[in-house]
Amino acid sequence: MGLDVLAVSDIRVRGEKEEEVGEYKVYLSGVKAGIAQWGVGLYIRKEMEPSVVAIRYVNKRLMWIDLTVSSKKIRIVSVYSHCEGTDQDKMDSFYEALSDVVVRVKDKDSVLLMGDFNARIGNRTEGYEKVMGKFGEDMEANRNGKQLLDFCAMKLGL
Repeated sequence: MGLDVLAVSDIRVRGEKEEEVGEYKVYLSGVKAGIAQWGVGLYIRKEMEPSVVAIRYVNKRLMWIDLTVSSKKIRIVSVYSHCEGTDQDKMDSFYEALSDVVVRVKDKDSVLLMGDFNARIGNRTEGYEKVMGKFGEDMEANRNGKQLLDFCAMKLGL
């Protein structure tokens, strides 16, 4: 489809893997042991591979890759958050790990979050005008959506 970067989630892989698939270099992060479930990954077009300066397989729900493009660093983060209704402690741990990934990026660099946050943010923008657009579903944000919006607002210093 002409994509340069693609984030995938729920890939059900064990361990950390790097492989080539067609015209892409693929980086996968899954469970350490046991049943292969959850998992995240990034597909990077092969000609972009020389731009890769760092890769970190954080866990089965989070990984990132740093690229240098036109002398600017871009951190691309692949996520697969817990489903709505998951114990709040697990959600908090997920967002703490995500925060650690994002906070380590210098101000002049960019961060692109991709993947499945298992969140519905709706289209009610009150208080989140700088975080989201106006074209979401006609609904209120669910718990995961509210946590995602709060995370983004906090990272923007709002």
